[in-house]
Amino acid sequence: MKASVVVPTYNGRRFVGETIASVRAQTMPDWELVVVDDGSTDATLDLLAEAAAADRRVRVLRQANGGIAAARTAGLAATCSESEFVLFLDHDDVLRPDALATLIGALEAEPSAVAAQGIASYIDGEGRLSRAGECEQECRSRGQLVGGRVRPLAPGQPAGFATIALWGCIMTMGLVVMRARTVRQAGPFDGAMVPSDDWDMYLRIARSGDILFVDRVTLHYRRHESNVSRNMHRVRAAQRRVMRKALASPENSAEQARTLSEAFRASQRYFLAEKAGLAVGCLRRGDLAGAARQTIYSVRHAARYLRGRP
Repeated sequence: MKASVVVPTYNGRRFVGETIASVRAQTMPDWELVVVDDGSTDATLDLLAEAAAADRRVRVLRQANGGIAAARTAGLAATCSESEFVLFLDHDDVLRPDALATLIGALEAEPSAVAAQGIASYIDGEGRLSRAGECEQECRSRGQLVGGRVRPLAPGQPAGFATIALWGCIMTMGLVVMRARTVRQAGPFDGAMVPSDDWDMYLRIARSGDILFVDRVTLHYRRHESNVSRNMHRVRAAQRRVMRKALASPENSAEQARTLSEAFRASQRYFLAEKAGLAVGCLRRGDLAGAARQTIYSVRHAARYLRGRP
């Protein structure tokens, strides 16, 4: 088996059929799809059964609701042990037909890399392309730590640990094909890190090698009213948990531990400047409550920066 695709879903009937169809449309035929139904209460399971009946490469695994990290872990465990590559695809996103072939081809050309990332375009809830060029530019805007400062990463340059350490630079897992053995060695997805369990995984695999960057659209990333990532307070809290875990990890080399510490300080400088700017903007508009709120956020980021940990 060349590649495994894992799709966790919960009450995903509205979108998961299109997601499955995008996997079945891949130009590279040597794949398997494991769809993990995480205790859906709608008619999702009926749709999944139909998809499995239509294509023997599609398998369905059902479990009690345990969250996306548990579903990803269960899906990985159910994949073929001989599979060389794995991609974790959200149930509302859509692969481009050449996604697997493109990203796997990049990895086969660079045996030392642990993963390869493409770029995405936005689609809306109805599957229509939206916000032309915006998502592509966000994917291309990557940075790396150089001397404790964030510097732009060249378009064709792979992301090393010093890039992945910068508060999660990959917007969704469907952009990334990983070497299956590296993911298995990294261990299960951590439910305590949701919704940043993906960043936690990228950090763990990046300890072993680079993530290649392929400047080509491989995914349509759906933005709609129920996207988890839109709750930025929840995301930022999860990012702090990921950083605490990463800083404390015995798997770090001395250089990686130093890189993580510098990355955390860099992120706090960025957020401090952002919140201070927002506070000034609120004052100019006469929004005293908003200014006070942003000032409190600024003070928190300053405190985290000074103590050097989340």
